[in-house]
Amino acid sequence: MCSASNQSNGALQKLLFSLQKMFFTLQNFTLIRQKPFLILQNFILILQKLILILQKRFLILQKSFLILQKSFLILQKLIFMPPC
Repeated sequence: MCSASNQSNGALQKLLFSLQKMFFTLQNFTLIRQKPFLILQNFILILQKLILILQKRFLILQKSFLILQKSFLILQKLIFMPPC
């Protein structure tokens, strides 16, 4: 009776080990399949950050041109102002 129980336990342990091995194989396969998507996702995030940086720089340029435009308007008024 005890021998049959030991054999049963041994078979269950082998089955459990096989299931664990299959699970890890499946998990590794899933990670390998996800890796290109993660790389693409990271690339998209980097592009988004670059776009934000470019937008900020463009805003700075826009503000600079506005300041220049105001300066030229002031200069124009000073140049064409009638003498007192």
